[in-house]
Amino acid sequence: MHREKLKGINNEEIIMATIILDYDARNVQAKKALDFILSLGLFQKKEKKSSFERAMKDIEKGKVHRLITPE
Repeated sequence: MHREKLKGINNEEIIMATIILDYDARNVQAKKALDFILSLGLFQKKEKKSSFERAMKDIEKGKVHRLITPE
């Protein structure tokens, strides 16, 4: 089954919902269950980026026009 991804303004992919899971990463059964769900291809894992990484990405995209550096 093939699903067409929704695209918004600027051809960005539209995210319909976000699911956040808290689990014990040492729990083997929980890890295997999540790996199985991800292997179905219906969901994608998104790593959380630090605020520094997000700021650097904004600079690369040209969203920041002036940098304030500490003296």
